[in-house]
Amino acid sequence: MDWGLGNPNKTAALIALLMLAVWTLPLLRRWLFWVALPAFAALGVCLMHTMSRGGVVAAAAGFAVLSVCLRRVRPWPRGRTLAMAVALLVIIASAHVFKTSMRFARSPGDHSVSNRLEVWGQAPRMIADAPWGWGHGSSGRVYMGWYQPLDNTENYRTLVNSHLTWLVEWGWPMRLLYAFGWAVAFTLCCGSRRRAVNEELSDGCVRREATERGVMLFCWVTGGIWTAFFVAAVFSSVAEAPALWVVPLLGLAGVLALRTRFGLWPSRRAWTRGAAGAVLCLGVLAVCGYASERPAGVSRLAVLRNGAVCVGERPPRTWVVVDPVADDSETVSEVYPRACRERRTYPPVGFVSAPAALPSDLSGCSLAVIGAIKDWKTLAARSETCESLLLIAPDAFPDELSLKKGIPAHVVFGEFANRPSVTAWQRTGLTQMLEGVGDFFQNWPDIVFGTQN
Repeated sequence: MDWGLGNPNKTAALIALLMLAVWTLPLLRRWLFWVALPAFAALGVCLMHTMSRGGVVAAAAGFAVLSVCLRRVRPWPRGRTLAMAVALLVIIASAHVFKTSMRFARSPGDHSVSNRLEVWGQAPRMIADAPWGWGHGSSGRVYMGWYQPLDNTENYRTLVNSHLTWLVEWGWPMRLLYAFGWAVAFTLCCGSRRRAVNEELSDGCVRREATERGVMLFCWVTGGIWTAFFVAAVFSSVAEAPALWVVPLLGLAGVLALRTRFGLWPSRRAWTRGAAGAVLCLGVLAVCGYASERPAGVSRLAVLRNGAVCVGERPPRTWVVVDPVADDSETVSEVYPRACRERRTYPPVGFVSAPAALPSDLSGCSLAVIGAIKDWKTLAARSETCESLLLIAPDAFPDELSLKKGIPAHVVFGEFANRPSVTAWQRTGLTQMLEGVGDFFQNWPDIVFGTQN
């Protein structure tokens, strides 16, 4: 079951949110409990039909938070408690019918679980290596290229976790804002006011006390929704779907409106705890990242503010410009760093995806350009100070590059290359044609590092 979302994990997350949201109905009229209960049970059956373990855990976590908060007001009457127990039994029975329970039973040995743990284990290291972030939408590609074990070839678009994906892709300023954003949401929804809800008010107004109790009940229901959303985003990259933000944000808007209307803001202690929790979580990730082992084939890796990736203990002697995303003819794989890591022996090197990210002074450095790039004019200006220049299957013509005289240049094409620029480069006398190769270069590290050694 995917409800047209194309992904059962996203569908399960949406169902989990709706299972919590239906409990706002009894806050409007008490008899609506008997409407919310069957809706809750029906949604639970649909949730089991998705076979999503993350969605089930998210719904359970949100419901647990809601149950604990509701007990702070008063326990349910026995009839409603029994009715809820029956609804839960129906949901559990559907888990056996759809064999969802069997999927939970085999979780310890499931490759889906082990692969997730493997990916998540590298996230702290990725966060520590890139203080300014790896760039939006790059987490999966970066993981496969620089951090994935060399004996594993699973493909990833994200880190299978919305929180870790965004924390890896963003820099520390955005990481702090993201963590504090969740802290604010949880504090607003779950944080009590300074005095207990059922404490006698100073003016003795019973009606106002009941109203304030209703406000806090709505806040706690919304807190359960945000808890379910947070947990669902842990097990999969579901938070990237805009539709899933509708229910939590509507609930949060209602919380803000009600707290503003009645002045029931969380206490200072609640705000302090929320902020401290956000800082603690980020601190733990940073410490784990700096303390974790380096990925195989890399002694040291650092991402600069301009996006350049520097590998090695010393400043780079070689700079490589490669943008496989912009190269329609696929000169190298999108996860080209794997080939570099498999070689294991190479000088300190820096990688950039655009010539503008190169250092302005490349004195004493070799420059290699792989495949097609978008800004050959900037490359020509940057290459004026380099020690040597290597072009692998360039799509630009010699007159577009306007190489400075005196710079040792070397151009490499495959004998089966389809680049329109091949003939023009052959006339320059700088070209080497590799036998048995087309436009794709699997062994690009041997070409880049072998020509200079």
